[in-house]
Amino acid sequence: SRDNIDLILGVQEAQKKEALIKSKVLPQSGKYISYIKQGAIKTFPEYRQMKVTLHLSREGLRDVLKQEGLLHFATENIKMLPFIGFLDRKYSKSYKWWFVDNNYAKSLVYAEATEFQDFLRQEMWGDSFFVMDPMKGETHRMIPASIKSVAYSVNDLQSIGASLGAQLVIDGHVHYGPSPKNSLAVKFEMDLSAILVASGRKVASIHKELETPAGDYDQSVKKYSEAFYKEGITQFKDEVLSSWQKGVFDTDRVKIVVSPAFGYKDLVAFKELLTQKSLKLNPLTDRSFTPDEVILEADVSQGAGALVNELQSLKWKGKTARVKKSGSYEVHIDL
Repeated sequence: SRDNIDLILGVQEAQKKEALIKSKVLPQSGKYISYIKQGAIKTFPEYRQMKVTLHLSREGLRDVLKQEGLLHFATENIKMLPFIGFLDRKYSKSYKWWFVDNNYAKSLVYAEATEFQDFLRQEMWGDSFFVMDPMKGETHRMIPASIKSVAYSVNDLQSIGASLGAQLVIDGHVHYGPSPKNSLAVKFEMDLSAILVASGRKVASIHKELETPAGDYDQSVKKYSEAFYKEGITQFKDEVLSSWQKGVFDTDRVKIVVSPAFGYKDLVAFKELLTQKSLKLNPLTDRSFTPDEVILEADVSQGAGALVNELQSLKWKGKTARVKKSGSYEVHIDL
């Protein structure tokens, strides 16, 4: 089983986590190694010998690694850059840290943004996530005026996040204002997404709403926002943490193009062959079929290059397949 752990995590990472593997994973071998049958006992002058057939479940091994939080490669605190906009619909005031306006320093929307940012930092810090505080200091000056925008594309967020040394960008908004159902009540809305800077992949997202009882507007905002923010941030953190522990942070979504195309039975057999040959694929999903090729997708630990290396000796129906990387997130398999 140790060889399979090395394949999943990589030899270097497995060596770093040797103590955890011995104390947390190997004692649970019963979850991924099952006893099948025993052979006849052979007697020799000084010893006896018996052949025992065991079965190793790669899926079971993955599950144990995920459960113990080992199926990821982060060794330091992960830096997160929040790109969250705030809008007060009643007063028509918005706040985005990348647009500096000193007139907002004493406004309700600025106070709410500050409160939200503080809760976000406190909640994420306990689980090895360091949330940058762009509301303080001169972070806004790091974004050239020529590319400042009310909203950014994923590619823009990746570029800005990379320039500020972040591994994750938190994209989203917090809006509040008079409820459409009752103008004396307040409606809160929160949308948050976590985007990997390296790949642009969304690894977590939440949407949350709250309708308050009728009352004074400013007092209701201040009274109900704290619990709403904390609950939403906790839910968001749990989603991010789940993706992190599953190794999603260190996987790429890779397109696998297989040609020529084949029938359903052969496709099922070929997918099974791929998962047996490579421990880096999870899960393997059908995407499209044409007369010339089949396109699959999978989360691949350590990316397309690592997958190509693992499949170099892949054989299909007695012939060695030609496997090559055709892009950062694409692998071609010619059978």
